[in-house]
Amino acid sequence: MLKKPLSFEEFQKLPGLVPDMEYMGFDGEKLLEGLRNGTILSLPKIYPRQKLPFRVVQIPMTRTLKLGETYEFTIQLPEPTKLALTQNNEFPFNKVVQGTQKLVFTPFLPGEVSISIAPPNRKTYSTVLSYSVPEPSKEEYEQLIKKNPYYSPLIQDIDGYSSNIPLLGFDGRELIKAIQSNQIEALPQTFSYDKFPLKVIDVPINRDLQKGKNYRFMVTLPPNIKIALFHGTATITDWETRGKLRSINYTPKTEGKLSIGAFDANEKRYYIILSYKVK
Repeated sequence: MLKKPLSFEEFQKLPGLVPDMEYMGFDGEKLLEGLRNGTILSLPKIYPRQKLPFRVVQIPMTRTLKLGETYEFTIQLPEPTKLALTQNNEFPFNKVVQGTQKLVFTPFLPGEVSISIAPPNRKTYSTVLSYSVPEPSKEEYEQLIKKNPYYSPLIQDIDGYSSNIPLLGFDGRELIKAIQSNQIEALPQTFSYDKFPLKVIDVPINRDLQKGKNYRFMVTLPPNIKIALFHGTATITDWETRGKLRSINYTPKTEGKLSIGAFDANEKRYYIILSYKVK
């Protein structure tokens, strides 16, 4: 029973309410109070998922998120569940978790941000929450780029750009200079993993490499993690190592894919982190 009865006119004005919100962890009294007093102006798009274990603890109570601002999402999952945070077609977070999980996320592109879940053995996800990230004004873009060059459309529009590029430590200002001087046609394909805190120091920034040309690959990676260069049938693990610093000079003599990978000792397999094409 509500402390203050809700009129039909008030009910019609409430934005985005759906069935099963209480089951998903939303506090109805606080929600209505916020909508009434104006502290909540809109809600994320909410998809009722009664058969899936999912409860919100704390999330942004708004339909739109701002590019460059940091938000916290705290989710409770009573049993092991795949949890994914996606922006457009990228997965900044995607793993099986249980209990209370806190995600800290800064939208890096205009578009859509979604929270999705799935049982551990299922490939397809069900979206439970989604937000929109509108295109900033020209003035807002200029301020964002001063703080972080990765918000520049010059970088975001280049072939191969993904959120992994800044995560791996590529220098955004150097990328902008290279783009403006027509030194980059496409960025290498990149992947990032929490278990491999690899950062690039000096690597080719073009996806396409030339056969017969010498290239330097220098990264940092904890000494207990093996690293390898893969090209054709070759697997080269003999990198120069100084603490976390790993480096190798390599001249590809045949065409094909050239990749850098880190070794997972538990799974006994390499995960590719950087991938190029030799032409």
